[in-house]
Amino acid sequence: MVQSSIRLALVWVLVKTVGCIKIVPDGYQRHLPPRSPGDGPVNVSLSMKVNGIYEVNLEDMSLLFELYFRVSWRDPRLTFPGSVDNTTASEAPTPTSSSLSSSSSSLSSTSVSSTSSSSSSSSSSSSSSSSSSSSSSAQEKGFATSTDLIRMVWSPDVFIRGTRAIDTFTIFRKFQGVIIYPDSTVLTSTMMQLKLGCSMTFHKYPFDVQRCVIHIGSYMYNRYEVSLSWMDLGLSADSDIMNQLASYDYDLTRLNETLCYCSDCVPSYSPCIRVLLVLRRHSFIHVMGEFVPSSLFVLVGWASFFWPADVVPGRTVLVITALLTVTSMYSDIRQTSPTTSYVKAIDVWLFMCILMTTVPLFQYAVVLTYLLKIITDFSFAKINVNLMQLMRLQLALYFLLPSQANQPDHHLDSYTYYFPRWRRKKDLLNVRRVSPVSKPPVEGSKMHDIYVLYEKRTEWAGRVGVPLCFVIFNLVYWPAYLRN
Repeated sequence: MVQSSIRLALVWVLVKTVGCIKIVPDGYQRHLPPRSPGDGPVNVSLSMKVNGIYEVNLEDMSLLFELYFRVSWRDPRLTFPGSVDNTTASEAPTPTSSSLSSSSSSLSSTSVSSTSSSSSSSSSSSSSSSSSSSSSSAQEKGFATSTDLIRMVWSPDVFIRGTRAIDTFTIFRKFQGVIIYPDSTVLTSTMMQLKLGCSMTFHKYPFDVQRCVIHIGSYMYNRYEVSLSWMDLGLSADSDIMNQLASYDYDLTRLNETLCYCSDCVPSYSPCIRVLLVLRRHSFIHVMGEFVPSSLFVLVGWASFFWPADVVPGRTVLVITALLTVTSMYSDIRQTSPTTSYVKAIDVWLFMCILMTTVPLFQYAVVLTYLLKIITDFSFAKINVNLMQLMRLQLALYFLLPSQANQPDHHLDSYTYYFPRWRRKKDLLNVRRVSPVSKPPVEGSKMHDIYVLYEKRTEWAGRVGVPLCFVIFNLVYWPAYLRN
């Protein structure tokens, strides 16, 4: 604590007496903003260059930037150290458009001066051009000083809404600089790493487009005290960002709004500028890795529609294998996709693929039911035959059929002895139903034809109806989720 106080005092002395001219005059009040001409708000200009977007975190919905952040304002109370020589002055463009235009005019006048002096045609034009060159060069020269100067003077309370963390880079000292220009303009530049929160929605994942708005404003000053605007340098981005964001296309746009409203903030209207970052996900890799394989397994399950119904093991194994594979894909994709409490586009697709693979299994169960009814044409198939019933029915067939009418009476006595009267009546009724000498009932033949018709219609519905439903689903799904 003592060392920091001593260091701060030394910096104060250094800043106050640079080149025998005070930058910060006596009686300077750093807690009060400078007064602009006409008692208007202090104009604070900003510029930002994005060097990289290194991370798009879908779990905590944040972005990691590396950027140059520049802030400039004019404080007439400061004094430019005019006694500095060329070894201490640094030439840098001022953040105003007039200074940039004067810089370009000085370069053109210098070239004219050198041409005229080499030809020795007009000495008067050479002297005038050299004087204009020296005056514009003086306008461009700024004095680079320590960043501790910011602690001694008034500085705008610029903040970035939604900031999670801000880290500055350091080797021997922080990557930060301060330049004072002759017109008392202060320019600060900082290289920082910014972790910014962004509200993301994943209803259309993996076809989602994320729009993140970066709000840069004043924390406490209202619109009558401070105004924010963009420098001529404005907003720019490094060309290498496309290689860093392998899964996205990005678009950075500065918005021209300079005033923000917040009903729950103090003040309600505050100066601000905004940057819109649009991230468009590359969906082709998801289509090839998730949508196409799941569709192929659905087609594999549909191949069972064209197999004979009596090939029970092959047809069942094919459908169950396709169903288990699609279900396993859905489980793996759920682990890698963003966790949400709502349904995403990929969830809708995979649920439909599971449904389209499950339908052939139920359809084949219905086909087997009709097939069983066709094989067991008569009502005997409805009897719940256990071992005792089968033995009793065999005895009844032996003793009660018309072909056995000439059997000895002791056989009938044995049957009468072993079975009661009510059982003999029921067995006689069953024997008449299955007796080979009796004709099949008319209802049985009609039911046989009905079961055959149902079986054919069920197979046709599986071969045509299920693929048609999937095609209709695709015609609705893709336009709905690909539309911005």
